[in-house]
Amino acid sequence: MEHQHKNGFSLWALIGKDTGRLIGDCGLILVEGRGPEIELSYDIARARDKERIEAFVKKQLESKSPKARRSAKAFLKRWLQESR
Repeated sequence: MEHQHKNGFSLWALIGKDTGRLIGDCGLILVEGRGPEIELSYDIARARDKERIEAFVKKQLESKSPKARRSAKAFLKRWLQESR
């Protein structure tokens, strides 16, 4: 919570809709833990959860943090190109 409050972004738990269980996490983090650059981090148990990652990143496009929005936009562009 402190990281979220201080930086306007953090990691979030991903819960499987079908099971209600933790399936991974994703979010924005400071590069090497100190920034100032930020990057998207994710750890997903199943490849089919791609839609959840995309939904999370799209939410970051609405973030109050300009850095979070830029990073999410860049990640989403790469992610969508790679998935074609």
